[in-house]
Amino acid sequence: MRASFAQTVVTTLTLGLAACATAPGGPEYSELGLRTLDASGLEIQRACVPLPLLPGGAVEEDLALSPGLGAHVHTEQEFAEVALSGTNDPASARVTVPRTTLLSGYSRTLDVTTTNGAAYSVVLLSPCVPPLPVDGG
Repeated sequence: MRASFAQTVVTTLTLGLAACATAPGGPEYSELGLRTLDASGLEIQRACVPLPLLPGGAVEEDLALSPGLGAHVHTEQEFAEVALSGTNDPASARVTVPRTTLLSGYSRTLDVTTTNGAAYSVVLLSPCVPPLPVDGG
Protein backbone atom coordinates (compact mmCIF):
# COMPACT_ATOMS: atom_id res chain seq x y z
CA MET A 1 0.00 0.00 0.00
CA ARG A 2 2.80 2.40 0.88
CA ALA A 3 4.62 1.88 -2.44
CA SER A 4 1.39 2.47 -4.33
CA PHE A 5 0.79 5.75 -2.48
CA ALA A 6 4.37 6.88 -3.12
CA GLN A 7 4.07 6.02 -6.80
CA THR A 8 0.81 7.98 -7.00
CA VAL A 9 2.45 11.02 -5.41
CA VAL A 10 5.45 10.85 -7.76
CA THR A 11 3.21 10.40 -10.80
CA THR A 12 0.99 13.31 -9.76
CA LEU A 13 3.99 15.60 -9.18
CA THR A 14 5.57 14.57 -12.49
CA LEU A 15 2.37 15.27 -14.41
CA GLY A 16 1.92 18.58 -12.59
CA LEU A 17 5.46 19.72 -13.39
CA ALA A 18 5.09 18.62 -17.01
CA ALA A 19 1.91 20.70 -17.26
CA CYS A 20 3.74 23.74 -15.86
CA ALA A 21 6.54 23.32 -18.39
CA THR A 22 4.11 23.53 -21.29
CA ALA A 23 3.73 27.00 -22.76
CA PRO A 24 0.16 28.23 -22.42
CA GLY A 25 -1.88 28.87 -25.52
CA GLY A 26 -3.66 32.13 -26.09
CA PRO A 27 -2.65 35.77 -26.18
CA GLU A 28 0.38 37.16 -24.41
CA TYR A 29 -0.30 39.39 -21.39
CA SER A 30 -0.09 43.09 -22.20
CA GLU A 31 -0.93 46.35 -20.49
CA LEU A 32 -0.85 50.07 -21.09
CA GLY A 33 0.92 52.42 -18.72
CA LEU A 34 0.09 56.07 -18.12
CA ARG A 35 2.55 58.49 -16.50
CA THR A 36 1.51 62.05 -15.76
CA LEU A 37 4.16 64.79 -15.52
CA ASP A 38 3.55 68.39 -14.53
CA ALA A 39 5.01 71.36 -16.45
CA SER A 40 8.32 71.08 -14.56
CA GLY A 41 8.69 67.39 -15.51
CA LEU A 42 7.85 66.08 -12.03
CA GLU A 43 5.95 62.79 -12.17
CA ILE A 44 2.70 63.11 -10.24
CA GLN A 45 0.77 59.99 -11.23
CA ARG A 46 1.38 56.53 -12.64
CA ALA A 47 -1.05 53.73 -13.54
CA CYS A 48 -1.12 50.42 -15.41
CA VAL A 49 -4.24 49.07 -17.14
CA PRO A 50 -4.25 45.46 -18.42
CA LEU A 51 -5.73 44.23 -21.68
CA PRO A 52 -8.08 41.29 -21.02
CA LEU A 53 -6.90 37.85 -22.10
CA LEU A 54 -10.32 36.37 -22.88
CA PRO A 55 -12.17 37.23 -26.10
CA GLY A 56 -15.08 39.60 -25.46
CA GLY A 57 -13.54 40.88 -22.22
CA ALA A 58 -13.15 44.57 -21.54
CA VAL A 59 -11.52 46.68 -18.84
CA GLU A 60 -12.80 50.19 -18.06
CA GLU A 61 -10.79 52.51 -15.82
CA ASP A 62 -11.47 56.14 -14.94
CA LEU A 63 -8.27 57.69 -13.63
CA ALA A 64 -7.72 61.04 -11.89
CA LEU A 65 -4.37 62.10 -13.32
CA SER A 66 -4.21 65.50 -11.61
CA PRO A 67 -6.65 68.17 -10.46
CA GLY A 68 -8.76 68.95 -13.52
CA LEU A 69 -7.26 66.20 -15.70
CA GLY A 70 -8.69 62.70 -16.05
CA ALA A 71 -8.44 59.70 -18.32
CA HIS A 72 -10.97 57.12 -19.36
CA VAL A 73 -9.14 53.95 -20.41
CA HIS A 74 -10.98 51.21 -22.29
CA THR A 75 -9.12 48.02 -23.19
CA GLU A 76 -10.20 44.93 -25.05
CA GLN A 77 -8.18 41.90 -26.08
CA GLU A 78 -6.86 43.57 -29.24
CA PHE A 79 -6.47 47.26 -28.32
CA ALA A 80 -6.29 49.96 -25.66
CA GLU A 81 -8.06 53.32 -25.98
CA VAL A 82 -7.37 56.41 -23.87
CA ALA A 83 -9.54 59.52 -23.79
CA LEU A 84 -8.29 62.40 -21.67
CA SER A 85 -10.84 64.73 -20.11
CA GLY A 86 -10.52 68.28 -18.85
CA THR A 87 -8.30 69.39 -21.75
CA ASN A 88 -8.65 72.32 -24.13
CA ASP A 89 -8.55 69.96 -27.13
CA PRO A 90 -10.38 66.67 -26.33
CA ALA A 91 -10.15 65.45 -29.96
CA SER A 92 -6.34 65.35 -29.90
CA ALA A 93 -6.37 63.77 -26.43
CA ARG A 94 -7.83 60.47 -27.66
CA VAL A 95 -5.53 57.59 -28.65
CA THR A 96 -6.10 53.97 -29.69
CA VAL A 97 -3.18 51.52 -29.62
CA PRO A 98 -3.30 47.96 -31.02
CA ARG A 99 -2.16 45.13 -28.72
CA THR A 100 0.56 44.11 -31.21
CA THR A 101 2.06 47.59 -30.89
CA LEU A 102 1.98 47.38 -27.09
CA LEU A 103 3.71 43.99 -27.17
CA SER A 104 6.56 45.31 -29.30
CA GLY A 105 7.15 48.31 -27.01
CA TYR A 106 5.34 51.62 -27.17
CA SER A 107 5.78 55.18 -25.97
CA ARG A 108 3.88 58.32 -26.89
CA THR A 109 3.69 61.63 -25.06
CA LEU A 110 0.54 63.75 -25.13
CA ASP A 111 1.20 67.35 -24.14
CA VAL A 112 -2.07 68.80 -22.88
CA THR A 113 -3.37 71.97 -21.30
CA THR A 114 -6.33 71.69 -18.98
CA THR A 115 -9.34 73.96 -19.20
CA ASN A 116 -7.98 75.84 -16.15
CA GLY A 117 -4.63 76.50 -17.92
CA ALA A 118 -2.35 73.90 -16.29
CA ALA A 119 0.13 72.11 -18.58
CA TYR A 120 0.83 68.37 -18.31
CA SER A 121 2.48 65.61 -20.28
CA VAL A 122 0.75 62.24 -20.27
CA VAL A 123 3.06 59.45 -21.37
CA LEU A 124 1.43 56.30 -22.72
CA LEU A 125 3.83 53.37 -22.62
CA SER A 126 4.31 49.63 -22.75
CA PRO A 127 5.73 47.82 -20.99
CA CYS A 128 4.10 49.52 -18.08
CA VAL A 129 6.19 51.05 -15.31
CA PRO A 130 4.73 49.88 -11.97
CA PRO A 131 2.69 52.39 -9.95
CA LEU A 132 4.49 54.74 -7.58
CA PRO A 133 5.00 53.35 -4.07
CA VAL A 134 2.68 54.63 -1.38
CA ASP A 135 4.52 56.72 1.21
CA GLY A 136 3.94 55.10 4.61
CA GLY A 137 5.25 58.05 6.62
